[in-house]
Amino acid sequence: MRPRLAIALILIVLLIVFFMQNTDTTTLSFLFWESDMSLAVLITITTLIGFGLGLVLPALLRPREEHQQLQASNAKGEKPGRNDQEVHINAD
Repeated sequence: MRPRLAIALILIVLLIVFFMQNTDTTTLSFLFWESDMSLAVLITITTLIGFGLGLVLPALLRPREEHQQLQASNAKGEKPGRNDQEVHINAD
């Protein structure tokens, strides 16, 4: 059996066990909205939202940080891409 297939089958079995053990209904209240749903579905939705935010937020925040660094280097009068390390040459 191929390793990827074995891992996929194990994950599917674990997912089925997870859903079987978390069938209790729970109430989700958010602001003025309420919904009754299975605990397994609620956990799955929140996990997917977390993964989505984990993928999207760093991509949105990274350009802002780079922009702030560029503004700081321009405020110091440095040229973009200039290396801040000093080079010392000893002529012995």
